This record gives sequence, C-alpha cells and structure tokens, in this order.
Amino acid sequence: MSRLASTVDARWDWRVSTYARLASLSLLWVVIVGAPALGPLLVPLLVVRFALSPVQLLLNTRLNRRRPLGPRPKADWALFGLLLVAAMVAAALRESAPDPANPLYLLPLLIPFSVIQLRSAARSYRTHHEAPEPLVLRPRRETRAA
Repeated sequence: MSRLASTVDARWDWRVSTYARLASLSLLWVVIVGAPALGPLLVPLLVVRFALSPVQLLLNTRLNRRRPLGPRPKADWALFGLLLVAAMVAAALRESAPDPANPLYLLPLLIPFSVIQLRSAARSYRTHHEAPEPLVLRPRRETRAA
C-alpha cells in the first residue's frame, strides 16, 4: 500500500490536480442535478466523491509544500464570503420548501463553489506550465577501480 501511495504522490503534479479537481466538480454536479434520476446509483457516486475528496486534499497539500501556488487572490476570498451567504440562502429555501429533501435547493450553494473550483483549477494549471518541476539532485555513486 505504501508503494502505491508513494507512486501516486510522485506523479501528482498541478496538472493532474487540475484534472482531478474538474472531475470531482463534474461528479458533484451530476450528483446534485441528476439525483432524482440516478436512483440506486446515487449512494455509490456519493461514496466515491466524498472518499476521494480528502485524498485529493492531502495530495494537494503535500504538493503545495513542494511547489507552492502562492496566496489566493482577493476575489477568491470574496467568493468564499458569497459561498457562506449562499449556504444561508440554501438553508432558508430548504426550510420553507414543500420538498426539503430536493437536492436542487443546493444550486445557490453550488454555483459560487463551482466558480471557486474553476478558478483554483485554472491557477493550478497555470502554475504547472509556468516553471518546470525542480530538479532532484541525487548523489553520484562512486565507483572504485579494482
């Protein structure tokens, strides 16, 4: 298991992170918008989505230590504030709704979350293409002449 983890960790870069982030966001949209039609597939999709999310977070945190993205722009912080307001709106909608279990009430929350994820994906992709990966220098093996 540790060999698999080290292989994934070694191959994880900002380009792979970008694609993983976009796949995760796409799956979230499929789950929320398609929930009524998914039926029995909903639970396995949710399990996959929410099981892989912390793994992606861990890999991105480790990658950020090796190759930092830098601070978030102020627009991202404004979007986080909008996300908080959207969460309150979604909660209010669900309280007064005739069908509070309907996942479509999460759309006000999903839109600013999606914008944040797309901005983060673009930032990760730019970082991957801005500078090459740092060189890892390995010590030479000395060979002795017999």
